[in-house]
Amino acid sequence: GDDPDARHRDEVLLADGRALDRYSAPLKSRDGRLYGRIWVVRDITGRKRIEEELRQARDEAERANEAKSEFLSRMSHELRTPLNSILGFAQVLARRELPPDRGKGVEHIIKAGRHLLDLINEVLDIARIEAKRQEFSLEPVHAGALLDEALALIRPMAQQRPVHVVEHAPDGADAYVRADRQRLMQVLLNLLSNSVKYNRGGGSIVLRPEARGTAAAGGTLAI
Repeated sequence: GDDPDARHRDEVLLADGRALDRYSAPLKSRDGRLYGRIWVVRDITGRKRIEEELRQARDEAERANEAKSEFLSRMSHELRTPLNSILGFAQVLARRELPPDRGKGVEHIIKAGRHLLDLINEVLDIARIEAKRQEFSLEPVHAGALLDEALALIRPMAQQRPVHVVEHAPDGADAYVRADRQRLMQVLLNLLSNSVKYNRGGGSIVLRPEARGTAAAGGTLAI
């Protein structure tokens, strides 16, 4: 009951596991008279096997992605909770009358803890990770204040080495730059921590901000 003019295409799975692609079309004479059909059969076993392997790999990748998202979501809570507790106790200590050296130590704990909390918030931002993009929040950032904060966070590590941290030169320190403050701080701390880690005992670190060009001409600040 099939239309004799119809074209057919299907896949056939044989008992021995092979897969065939089967195609048929009508054969007509010059005057349009139907006198038979042509059949083309191709062995597509290899292609079907590759398609199945790709499907399995995709399913495995999706399962791994779901596991990663679940892990990040769980770690978001596991990391933030103790860190918030540390910051809370440090802030309680900061409100007490402490000797100057201990007060400065508590201040370092609070600053470092807040920076770490910001990093955790960014690293565990699942939406950004899944979208494979990082959005920048650009704002005017005072270079000197940023450098002072970075040096304060790195100085305890340098003292243990010991490595001498030289205060940044005044040139360019008063400038404002348009940047994502959190990520600029992250870059500075990465560079400074490497400077301490790979320095020699008794060595030194110097931060030198240098203004290049003018703001009107799209100038930059080299650190």
